[in-house]
Amino acid sequence: MEYARRVDIKRGINEQFKEVFPHITITLSKIRSIKREMKKIAEAVELDLLTVAYAYVYFEKLILMGKVDKPKRKILAAACLLLSAKMHLDLRHGQAKELLEEIANVYRISSKDVTAFEFPVLVILQFSLLVPSWQVKMHLRTLNSPS
Repeated sequence: MEYARRVDIKRGINEQFKEVFPHITITLSKIRSIKREMKKIAEAVELDLLTVAYAYVYFEKLILMGKVDKPKRKILAAACLLLSAKMHLDLRHGQAKELLEEIANVYRISSKDVTAFEFPVLVILQFSLLVPSWQVKMHLRTLNSPS
């Protein structure tokens, strides 16, 4: 078995991803990194994994539509997480504020920017926040499996 450097493996996976999805301008490794940070935020504010799974679905829909690029990736992911929390949880004002603060801390973005992107993301998703359960279950299985 040949030894392959981690950087080379990562580059190869990103190139394969680009071949399959040439219209997507963000790399697979960036997508995975953003998702890890979404989970980290959710764990910090004690959101359930189902909420994170829905946020993943929303974020991936934006990616597949070609709306996510490197400069906007964090703000769009944050808006997806906020929308998911608002849609699937009974957030109190303090909980929403705590979530926004954690998002701002982890992604190093303004909470005002996150709320400003919330409605445009909702429009791009055509107000369709209720998605088929199979899309969510796929992510939920991944989130529940040991890393």
